[in-house]
Amino acid sequence: MYKSRTDIISNILSSLTIQDKDVTLPKVCYLSGGFGIGKSYIINEVKNRLVQSDYFDAIFFLNSLDHIKYLTEFAVKLFNRPVIRNHIINALPSESIYNAERFENIIYEIQLKNSELASEFSYVKKMVPNHIFQSTSSDAIIPSHFEELLPKKSERRMVAETECVVSESFIIDLIGYFYPITGELKIFEESLKNKSKPKILIIADNYDKFAGSINFWIFGSLLKYLSAAGFKDFVNYDVQLDNPEIKISDIINVSFLIGNRQTLASNLKTNAISNSEFTQIELEPLPDNEIKKFIETLKINYAENREFINDLTCGIPYVLDLFNEYIRLAYDSSDYSLIYNKAAEKIYSYRTEDERDWLRCACFLDEFDESGLKLFPFIAGNSAKAFEFLFHSGDLTIAGKNSGKITIRPEVSKFIKFSTKIESVTVAKEFEKISELNNRTSTLFCSMTEKESEVLRNLAYFRQFDTEFALPEYFGMEKQLAISMIYKYSLIFDKHDFTYSLKPQIFDLMKEYNKYFSPENNEEQFKKVELLWQNRLYQLKDKVINNNSEINLLNKKYDELREDLNHLEVEKIGMNQSIDVIDVESKALEQSCQNQKKSRFIKYMLFILCGIILLFFGHSTEKVFQLLSFKWLSIYHSAYLIISLSLISYGLIFWYLNRIGKINSNKSLQSPTIKEKNKESKIINENLNLLEERIKTVKDNLEMTKKNMELLSKDNFEIEQKAKASYL
Repeated sequence: MYKSRTDIISNILSSLTIQDKDVTLPKVCYLSGGFGIGKSYIINEVKNRLVQSDYFDAIFFLNSLDHIKYLTEFAVKLFNRPVIRNHIINALPSESIYNAERFENIIYEIQLKNSELASEFSYVKKMVPNHIFQSTSSDAIIPSHFEELLPKKSERRMVAETECVVSESFIIDLIGYFYPITGELKIFEESLKNKSKPKILIIADNYDKFAGSINFWIFGSLLKYLSAAGFKDFVNYDVQLDNPEIKISDIINVSFLIGNRQTLASNLKTNAISNSEFTQIELEPLPDNEIKKFIETLKINYAENREFINDLTCGIPYVLDLFNEYIRLAYDSSDYSLIYNKAAEKIYSYRTEDERDWLRCACFLDEFDESGLKLFPFIAGNSAKAFEFLFHSGDLTIAGKNSGKITIRPEVSKFIKFSTKIESVTVAKEFEKISELNNRTSTLFCSMTEKESEVLRNLAYFRQFDTEFALPEYFGMEKQLAISMIYKYSLIFDKHDFTYSLKPQIFDLMKEYNKYFSPENNEEQFKKVELLWQNRLYQLKDKVINNNSEINLLNKKYDELREDLNHLEVEKIGMNQSIDVIDVESKALEQSCQNQKKSRFIKYMLFILCGIILLFFGHSTEKVFQLLSFKWLSIYHSAYLIISLSLISYGLIFWYLNRIGKINSNKSLQSPTIKEKNKESKIINENLNLLEERIKTVKDNLEMTKKNMELLSKDNFEIEQKAKASYL
């Protein structure tokens, strides 16, 4: 809930002056808020009222950090012109001064022995703002051989535990303002009994320039001493009291009023809550009702100008004061450039030139990470430092909607942007162009990993690319990622016959992005792609030469195979003719044998027939001879019978022998001749089969050779097409 400045002042006064006997912890009021929000006004108002009230015995007010480099010097600066109500025992912070001088001497001694280490040590130990302190560790420069460089233990502690040493000397000096601690301890102990506990207020404002170091000292070290430590816990001071359990909080009551642009870091806030009565107040811009009260004092109709005034001032008291001054001096009401410039100067206060440039660039971005800052020529190679600075500057930035991204606070962005436009319209337009480019690419990159985004940027150096040569050669170990992106993000790619390309609008966007993102490498990358394309052309040319050479060899082989095939075809024809001749001769021999067999069959049938006729005739003539009583009838009959039976037997025997082919009166037509012919025919047929296989093999080789020639010719055609699909 918003509280008015009056309420905030009352709350601070109440929290610092409330009496609570049971609580001995230091009181801390931490006031935070952006530029011009009214921190200094509130702190000064509280300080003035407390000075008038005489509540605190001493008020130490730090409002100048001139000529401060180390924490030891800051501790001395805190004692500059304090407001003291009671009598001062010792107004000189001798211990803090001694430590500041000793610290300078230690650096000088290290410089004499090891200049490189001294330079590093001095850099780490110097006072820094919050964003630098969070990325720096003093432990990193405390080497093991410091014992050789600094033989005294107290000197090494000054180096390694600077915050603790400064806390001890600072507390001794604070006590010395009210107690005779430098004399005999008995006098000191006696004064502790007879004197009420002094109330001390330390006010620190406008210390943002060194906020990292100072906050770490106050909340990481000093509060621990003030809340829970006693003299027995001091290392550099030997204060032995009769009651060793006495704590610093029993001797002095210290409160803090701190104003800083940034809220306290979480780890330091935890320490503050543990070691003090901690109150944190974050100031907000003034609401309508308070702006109205302020504006009405200027005799301006707030109702009619409400939107304009709110838009101009953002409810920031400092800007409202500028507006008041503007109206009072009657400047041109149409030109408020002075207000914007003054507000920008306030934002830039205590920032380095580099930090101002980083902030100016970032104000033109809606939401960004380190890659967004890389687009600005003013940032270039310092994008990591710039993002770290902005990320840790809570008074300038807030978390973005997307993880890992931040955005500049609206009021900061507004005044810086207007101031930049007033200073240079050309620069402002260039920054707006970069901002638009970042917004468009952020939409594209939001679904990609960091590696994928980098691959996409590099693909914009190619007009076209292939997965066979370009991606493996260009991306090396990342080639699989590049290839997988073609399928994963297919909507942003176009597929051609042999190549791929980014869609024209994506290509133009990424090409423009690369001009800003890596201007120093842009030309180099194009040359790399050009060289890659030349190598690709050489590769394709060599492949065509090899293909043509192979085609010539295949042509020669094809001709040889055709010639072999022709010879084999002729040989086949000769073999077929030989087989035909043998078949004719074999058939003629077989026909001749059949004819002879038939004639012998008839011949042997005639013998049988003659025998039968003779047998029948002999039987018939026997009766005639019996009637005639032929004298030699029995002899005739026997002879006749023998002759007829002999004829029949001869005929039957030779008929059978003829039937089974055992008789061949013509030796030139005997069966061995036919067998030889058949054998010869078989051999020729076997050779013919072998020849057919050879012919088939030759034909297969011819077909394969022809296909290989066609494939190589097709490959040459594809190579010609690939050669036309330039990467450039």
